[in-house]
Amino acid sequence: MTNYTHLEAVALDPHCSDHSPLAVEITDYPIREPRPFKFFNHLADHPDFLEIIQQTWAHTSRGMGMQHIWYKLKKVKQQLKLLNTREYSKVNDNVQKYRQELAAVQIQMRDPTILAMMTEGERELRQQLEKWATIEESILRQKSRVRWLQLGDSNNAYFFACMKGGVAQNQIRQLNTLTGATIQNEKDIEIKIIGFYKQLLRSSVAQLPVIHEEVLSEGHVLQREQQLKLMQPVTSEEIKDALMGIDDHKALGYDGYNALFFKKSWEVVVQGITNAVLRFFSIDELYKPINCTAVTLIPKIKNPMTIKKTSGPFHVVQYYTKSYPKSLPTNDRQQ
Repeated sequence: MTNYTHLEAVALDPHCSDHSPLAVEITDYPIREPRPFKFFNHLADHPDFLEIIQQTWAHTSRGMGMQHIWYKLKKVKQQLKLLNTREYSKVNDNVQKYRQELAAVQIQMRDPTILAMMTEGERELRQQLEKWATIEESILRQKSRVRWLQLGDSNNAYFFACMKGGVAQNQIRQLNTLTGATIQNEKDIEIKIIGFYKQLLRSSVAQLPVIHEEVLSEGHVLQREQQLKLMQPVTSEEIKDALMGIDDHKALGYDGYNALFFKKSWEVVVQGITNAVLRFFSIDELYKPINCTAVTLIPKIKNPMTIKKTSGPFHVVQYYTKSYPKSLPTNDRQQ
């Protein structure tokens, strides 16, 4: 799996033979598109993390509410990219470097005459190796999206295999059209998928089913006191509790940030995020780039060859907008 991320076998037509030949493709096509920004959790542990957020967040940005937050986060994203490139561009190389240096020092420490002199250097090398190995494991864990594995020794090899498997599974190398033609060109596949969902989402029906009040009245109905509680203004504490309740390993938002970023930088972004969410509840208006849709195809069956055998598209929202439904009074949401 790690050596051949793409392995595909296609059964060809038998023609005059009673056997169907198989065409096996093991070519690994490089990803040409620029990679989108992703916030990695280890960045929040850097000593300059909060200082970078404070300096960037202090700059004025255009717009109000969610638009204001959107442009601030774009500026923060640029600084985090620079931090990641400057400090963590050679994580794997650092792991290999300190592992080799530690092994060389431990070989020298076999000599009892220099054991005491090498102890402090051996301790520093061990700490550096543990530091970079932990960062490497954190990156691979986040890329692999493995959430069930909590305890144990270093699982880098397993995380790396899961990551490579996910990359191979998420790629669409071949697609069959409704006419039976086979598309293998990346651009043609993209055009076909987008065209399919544009036609699907723009379709309309002559009549839509309505909600029958008689049917609803037969079920559980909120009492007047509960209805009034749902209409109460949202508070800052509810917004904070809603955001802090999101798991750190949930999928990234469309802007590349996850919940951990907002938790670690909450003391800096609290005022802006809170005001933006409260503004939404007061004027009922959402900034358009936040309310976006990503075409994400999930196979309904194993090895789907047509668009209809997949599920999508899905609506993707930002983490600071996930607090909207959670900001309702807790007791009423549980009831």
